[in-house]
Amino acid sequence: MVLSAYVLAQDKIYLLNGEVRKGKVTEVGTEEIRFMEDGDNLSLLRSDVLLIEFINGAVEVINVPAENKVFANTPKAKERHLENSKKLATSNLVSINSLALCNSDAAFFYEKLLDEKRYGVGLMAAFNFNSRCSILNSHIFSLTNGRKNYDLGGFANLYLGLDRTVKSFYVGVMIKYMALTFDKTVVNGTSITNKPASGNQLATIFTCGNQRFFDNGFFIKTIYGLGGFNLNGEYKDEFNYQNSNNGFGAQRPSNRKFLGKFYFGVNMGLCF
Repeated sequence: MVLSAYVLAQDKIYLLNGEVRKGKVTEVGTEEIRFMEDGDNLSLLRSDVLLIEFINGAVEVINVPAENKVFANTPKAKERHLENSKKLATSNLVSINSLALCNSDAAFFYEKLLDEKRYGVGLMAAFNFNSRCSILNSHIFSLTNGRKNYDLGGFANLYLGLDRTVKSFYVGVMIKYMALTFDKTVVNGTSITNKPASGNQLATIFTCGNQRFFDNGFFIKTIYGLGGFNLNGEYKDEFNYQNSNNGFGAQRPSNRKFLGKFYFGVNMGLCF
């Protein structure tokens, strides 16, 4: 019993890294702090020590940390630390763009978060299951029998804010390829016919938005994007032909080479 009381009644040395050493402090020097622990004479650099709590209850502050720190070893503190570690380790995100369904798109996203969720890189793919495109695809809607087939893309994001384990604002860039089909107008004298044709959009889109994690592994992410693409090939010819009529029977020449593109999404998915 006497030995147990002696072991419990020891000086406590709190280090700046959160560690606590117990023993008998024998010297508080200008460079080192010497103490006896389990019969061994040991020393610590004074610059590594936060404070000393002596057996008699006196406290001597050795260093003041550059920022406020809480040193706790309670079960709740351990639980919070473990929870935050798990959240930081959660770096794989899979989701679907719920708003894309309004455009008959099944759009899937995968993202890998890096460097404690400061950066993210990923891939996206979408398939359109509508036989005709909607007004939401305005650059295809004007084409005869225009149809969006699929999207393929890659993206990179930079996440901002201190607590990225819960929510974060981000900025990024997306490169998105869209394949489409349409009927090309062929004018031969007074005869006008159509023939099947295909085209594509290779767009660069600058994005931003918010990402929010929930405790059950669910997350929601908004995507706002603005960019554009160069028109090319038969797609360029047909787009300019279909948009050259002013609606009153006269022809208004059109020679568009670049079109703007807007992207909006509300992604819902799981992290693991």
